[in-house]
Amino acid sequence: MKRLLIKNVHLASHCRFLSALMRTSVNKITQRPPPNGFSFNYVLGSRQFSLAKNSEDYSISLFCDVQNIAMKSVGGGVSDKVRPRKRSKTRVTNSQSPQHVYFYTRLKLLHTSFPFHVEVLCHTLLGQLILDSVCFHTKEPLFREGPAKFDTQLSYRGPFLTQSSLVDLLVNQTPSSSPLWNGPQASGQPFDQSSHFIAFQGSNYGHLPVHTVNPALTDKIISFLDIFGIDDDIAEFIQETVPCIQAHELSAWKEILIQELAC
Repeated sequence: MKRLLIKNVHLASHCRFLSALMRTSVNKITQRPPPNGFSFNYVLGSRQFSLAKNSEDYSISLFCDVQNIAMKSVGGGVSDKVRPRKRSKTRVTNSQSPQHVYFYTRLKLLHTSFPFHVEVLCHTLLGQLILDSVCFHTKEPLFREGPAKFDTQLSYRGPFLTQSSLVDLLVNQTPSSSPLWNGPQASGQPFDQSSHFIAFQGSNYGHLPVHTVNPALTDKIISFLDIFGIDDDIAEFIQETVPCIQAHELSAWKEILIQELAC
């Protein structure tokens, strides 16, 4: 009975400690408030944070999934510490650079006569905004629960062209199946209904399914998003926030571990 009471006391202390950490103000996590009128939302332990901005005419949400990979310093300069020379590492195919921070943007125009929804997959590199893919909708897509999961509308992967089918076409032989046949895509459709936007970069295709667009149209899309505050300033804030979230998560788990070992 005594052991059970001690265990309950330890559990209650852990709960109070976690609740205190979760009540930590935004200013203690981020170095500065979000730009462009966005509000910052973060739950300890989720490794995910979001930015939101609402108006009478539109609603914007940005979601970022923080990786466990530590960000490299981009401050420049030479360190005073002498570090031993390390062996060079071989680059792995489809490996993500720890400098790239990927985030997902959802824009919703609330005008009744012209409903409009935009999905944008972005990443920031050294504080610069880079658009990877954009998808436009005339009606609101269905999103699953959780900031990093959504019912993707970008499941189209183009013609089913394999190396063998290309060789058959090159030597003028009749292929066993049409290269435009979407049977394998249709069979894999159930697995594409719920996707994680970070996982696309390491997929077998190496990128999101996209259509090449005119550079002038790309500039128009960037200008359109800039009107709503999706620009280099918000990209720089996201890049600065990721190391802060990583440090906050690590500090919280260290405190929990220290309290557990002290019991």
